[in-house]
Amino acid sequence: CKIEISDEREELLETGGGLVFARKFLDHGEDFLIMNADILTNINITEFVKYHKKIKDFATLAVSDRESSRKLLFNDDMVLRGWLNVQTGEQRLAEFNKGFKTLAFSGVHCINPVIFEKIKRTGKFSVMEEYLDLMQTEHIHGFLHDSILIDVGRPESVTEAEKHFK
Repeated sequence: CKIEISDEREELLETGGGLVFARKFLDHGEDFLIMNADILTNINITEFVKYHKKIKDFATLAVSDRESSRKLLFNDDMVLRGWLNVQTGEQRLAEFNKGFKTLAFSGVHCINPVIFEKIKRTGKFSVMEEYLDLMQTEHIHGFLHDSILIDVGRPESVTEAEKHFK
């Protein structure tokens, strides 16, 4: 196994900035997976990738119906059409909300490397901002799952994670 590290020691770039920074490791003509480092999940990655390849999508985001302060909005075909901050009511929509499904992002993405030609931001930024811009012109699908998902970026979650992943 060959392991290469994209060193962000100088500045943490968030997922979007880190993606651009690691381009030399990822832009080889094949779709690739991103998984946030602070989550533990038992999502079936094989099924997730199979779904992404079947729909031949620009990007596919793993999503679930769970509590979250921010939700992604999907149409009946599970195409991303918006974003909602549940606490403030702030939203970004690609079209009028026609009863979109509200689902929480799980921190797992399958991406076509063409994304590198479409990203406009540089430096430190959230890849979700790019997805919300790109939903106007690209198909970004959601992959609905009901897998265990624990954010271990919070100390209180580590105890919960230990119950599921020993």
